[in-house]
Amino acid sequence: MLIVVGVLVGVVVLRLAPPGGQAEYATALQRLAQAAHQQCEQALMLASVRGVRIDSEGFELWQHQAEGWQRLERSSHPWPPGASPHLQVDGHAARLDQPLPQILCDPVGTRSAFELSLGPANQRWRLRVNGAGAVELQAPP
Repeated sequence: MLIVVGVLVGVVVLRLAPPGGQAEYATALQRLAQAAHQQCEQALMLASVRGVRIDSEGFELWQHQAEGWQRLERSSHPWPPGASPHLQVDGHAARLDQPLPQILCDPVGTRSAFELSLGPANQRWRLRVNGAGAVELQAPP
């Protein structure tokens, strides 16, 4: 089962980057997809709830313990300049000013489906991750 989930997570659809040097948005989204996947693997292996918190500055990795939510050390990843992130979790717009993770992975394999877009209004990169962990990265039109 874990192998099948790993294969699904590894499936990435990437269109060629448009001219204009926006590859940094694709790189940031790929880094987020990889971090979210690792958080979900850790949730299964360590039998703990894990999460990813996204805000206007970047993303952080979190773990739920007996004391509550704890940010993992050295887990802050900033967005590139001009990223202007927009997040949807399980089909609903998510606020970026929340103090706790919006994307969750639990120890029984349940995970939040999410979509995050970065970039200027007419040149947004999109990352979609479904509840099974399948990843799609889409370049702007």
